[in-house]
Amino acid sequence: ENYRHEVVHGIHNHWVVNGWDYTKHERIFEYKHLDGSRVNQISNVLNTIKNNFEEKGRVSGRDFQATTWMPWNDLFVDDPPCLQRIHFRLFEIPDLKGEFVLHMSTDWRSRDLFKAWFMNVYAMTDLQRMMAGRIQETLDRKVHIGNYVDYSNSLHIYGAYEKDFCK
Repeated sequence: ENYRHEVVHGIHNHWVVNGWDYTKHERIFEYKHLDGSRVNQISNVLNTIKNNFEEKGRVSGRDFQATTWMPWNDLFVDDPPCLQRIHFRLFEIPDLKGEFVLHMSTDWRSRDLFKAWFMNVYAMTDLQRMMAGRIQETLDRKVHIGNYVDYSNSLHIYGAYEKDFCK
């Protein structure tokens, strides 16, 4: 539960200046540019969805995403972000005119199946739920939670956990 709050609500963002290189929340909601300015990627996604809907009368974007990777920094730290990208895709439901479904996918650089995968999925699907609610408020339209797709470049179990699996 602490991890979910860390990702969705940023309860450990203050640790970034006290020894941590980053938190997922900080990278998603307070992404820091080289010049020190910050951008809330979630607010940008919501604003783009709203503008798209108001200007076109529909939501057709395929570009609703947030990234965590900072190439000028992350190649040079001991513990770079495993989460690389979150992609949101919003579709109008044909049988329910005016209602939408929010699908979300995530791309991960590397992940420990035994100790991280479940917590990551739990936090990400809660972020998806939160985003569906925020989009619903933004568009004043019902938004259902759709599929969650999770992709890992390296999903592994460390040899140190062998005793937990091989008895």
